[in-house]
Amino acid sequence: MKNVNQYLGLDKKEYLTKLVSEGISKKYDISIKSKYDEINKRLEYELNNIFEKDFQDNILAAYEIVKFAKDSDIIVGPGCGIVGGSLVCYVLGITDIDPIKYNLSFERFVNKNIHSVPYIYIEIPVSNLEMMKNFIRYKYNNPLVNCENHEEVESVDTIKIIQSVEFLNIIIRGNEFLDKINICKKLIFETYGEKIDLNNISLNDEKIYKMINIGDTKGVFQIDDFVKNFMINFKPNNILDIATSISVCIPGPSKYIHELINNKNQKQNIKKVQAIYDDILRETYGILIYQEQIFEILNKIFHVPFSEVNSIRRAMCLKKMNEVDKARKDYIYGNDELNIKSCINDDINEEVANKIFDNMVNNAAFTTSKAHAIGYAIIVYQTAYLKYYYRDIFESVRVQK
Repeated sequence: MKNVNQYLGLDKKEYLTKLVSEGISKKYDISIKSKYDEINKRLEYELNNIFEKDFQDNILAAYEIVKFAKDSDIIVGPGCGIVGGSLVCYVLGITDIDPIKYNLSFERFVNKNIHSVPYIYIEIPVSNLEMMKNFIRYKYNNPLVNCENHEEVESVDTIKIIQSVEFLNIIIRGNEFLDKINICKKLIFETYGEKIDLNNISLNDEKIYKMINIGDTKGVFQIDDFVKNFMINFKPNNILDIATSISVCIPGPSKYIHELINNKNQKQNIKKVQAIYDDILRETYGILIYQEQIFEILNKIFHVPFSEVNSIRRAMCLKKMNEVDKARKDYIYGNDELNIKSCINDDINEEVANKIFDNMVNNAAFTTSKAHAIGYAIIVYQTAYLKYYYRDIFESVRVQK
């Protein structure tokens, strides 16, 4: 990595802090003091955790890689994997997912109780992978970049081979749909003289959702026949609904498909459990779908510190029942030795607390990353946008191999 002089005389931590500070105004209206204070508080928390884990090299490298890509007119996906939960990565432009807007958890990305370095996934068109490999070799004098890494990625009913480049726990993956988006954008400019910035289109266009809801989605990212049929019945009308759709149409969560459709279309059927719990599951219509929802439930109902929530979630996923039962006992009934107070109060009784805990234990292994789902939902919407407004070009590109 670079030396101090290459970072404007600052060390890496100071330079990263400077970049983050400069990036805030690019993403938020900082004239609203309460909003600015909220953002600053979270950024300070995230940076402290990043520095404690000595993870600044990886963040800076990801920033430089994405900046090079965008400066070179290479399309970069909005966010892939758990990195979407980081506000630092959002204000740096590494992702285009606002974790505050979508209520995403940083602890799923970096957690002081997990000692491994998390992976940062960056998606670009497959056709640009070689260019990125050469950039990394030149920039970091690294001849060991692996461009022969082929991942098997399972979608709803297929397994695709994904080419990728790996460097410093940063995986740059080729996404063929980004190639198609890139070709569409070029043809739209050549044909109509319009330069489209898909990162700044409205995500609330009723025409797009109407097209999705009638099943006119051939060629749209992530929507195969199974997902299409689900969406026709589920009728998504926002990005969160699209994220829910692609998250539930996989083995495990798919057992809730009929209940989810019923709950969305007949909201009076959503079972009431407890006020805080019901509010956390409101966006998924009473069904536990996301890992981040488990974090919120553990923190807001059981008062588990955010530094501990992912460890408990992992124990639930792996059915490590000794750890799970200890957490249940400590946080429902309290533990004086560990200074843990019981969660039982006027708002939640013992029976309801155990019922909520049971639901997490039973479903933790089936939950997915909300950050990843939001990132992919945005690509779903972007490709649907191209199909609706530039159908002739979209269809011509869709059939190309």
